[in-house]
Amino acid sequence: MKQSTNIKLANYFENKNIAYQPFNYAGIDGNAEIVGWQIVMFRRAATDNISAISMDEIDTFPIKDTCAEIFKDLDLPLSAGMKIDALTQLLGLYSYQDNILEDTTRYYFEIYNNLIVCGIHDKKGLNHIEIIYDQELKNSRIKSCL
Repeated sequence: MKQSTNIKLANYFENKNIAYQPFNYAGIDGNAEIVGWQIVMFRRAATDNISAISMDEIDTFPIKDTCAEIFKDLDLPLSAGMKIDALTQLLGLYSYQDNILEDTTRYYFEIYNNLIVCGIHDKKGLNHIEIIYDQELKNSRIKSCL
């Protein structure tokens, strides 16, 4: 997994499909690149590096292939539909889990000072992922699941 990245959604989508706007992520202000409601790349105002990436319904058209490309560019060997056993083989043991979402268990993996939250749907497998690089955001997300 790459420790920091400054990839942009424009590498994957035409600019007309991307919304650029101020954004508040877990109580921290910054800017986001957003495609639909499924992909958010959040940056704190003072940096070009990504603070957090959130991808929902990664198993659906038209974003499935794009999410796979993003995983590849982040050097994360993940794919839509994975089960928790495969994730723990790749990411190690998870630190926390919650069942806030219907039919989905979210698992919190702490890797290289980063937080990866994987949403595993009961039938679809991995269909949500959140990668948090920023330590303040990470602490906020962990605190919210305790």
